[in-house]
Amino acid sequence: MMDVEEILHYEKNYNDYIEFLKINNKSYNTLKEYNSIISLMLNFIKKSAKDMNYDDINRYLAYLTIDKKMAKASIYLHVIAIQSFLKFFNNDLYKKLNAPKRSKKLPTYLNSEEAHTLIEYSRKSRKGYAMICLLTYTGVRVSELCKLKIEDLDLNEGVIQIRSGKGDKDRIVVIEDKTIKALNDYLKERMKRHIVSDYLFYSIKNKDTPISSVTVERYIKKAAKESGIIKKVTPHVLRHTFATTLLKNGADIRFIQKILGHSNISTTELYTHIDNKALQDVYKRSKPKY
Repeated sequence: MMDVEEILHYEKNYNDYIEFLKINNKSYNTLKEYNSIISLMLNFIKKSAKDMNYDDINRYLAYLTIDKKMAKASIYLHVIAIQSFLKFFNNDLYKKLNAPKRSKKLPTYLNSEEAHTLIEYSRKSRKGYAMICLLTYTGVRVSELCKLKIEDLDLNEGVIQIRSGKGDKDRIVVIEDKTIKALNDYLKERMKRHIVSDYLFYSIKNKDTPISSVTVERYIKKAAKESGIIKKVTPHVLRHTFATTLLKNGADIRFIQKILGHSNISTTELYTHIDNKALQDVYKRSKPKY
């Protein structure tokens, strides 16, 4: 992969593009992903954005598809990132690019027993317990959890204000009693240790900055492994788990869309699948009686 100097050789204002992504509230993971994609593309095409033409991009996408045998989902991400890059540098070529349709795979999620096991294991740490309760009982994105400030909590009313979520939209998230208690216990521990930080979950290195999504992901992965869960568990898997559980318990899909903060109902439908047992139960209740 190209280093920063090599990137800037082809695109002198590349750092401005990265700043543009940050200003537009792109997550750490998105920044990392876009940086990797654009670096690979520049290394292959060896031209600046304004000099690239349709053949250049097609040649690169063909290389990813044929030589690298990249899956449709990965090609989709590459096209979206390239479109963003070309648009920033005023190359109208971005309008001609079409991302391939992604296959709709059922998302990984935890069953009730696995979710309970993970939650109970995390009780070893008040901070970890508070984080996992928030993720599993509210379905917030890891980026939203990291940015939460203490002023965003209203534990008396049982709600959290999610500020500038994905798509730069604010929303209210309801929290239940177990999560309220977990948060109260965690905040009391903070007070005893005289921790001063605006952020609910702060960085150990600098309390004036929020915890990183990477740190949260590492904790969850470690907790899941140590608690005996075989599945690969990430914050997003807990979001899937929350949405799936709501659906299985009879929640309306429009309600789930709103609480997850989705702009498009089709996005919600990817999260809210029904497993085989639920399908069998629904079929038994509603099958034709000829």
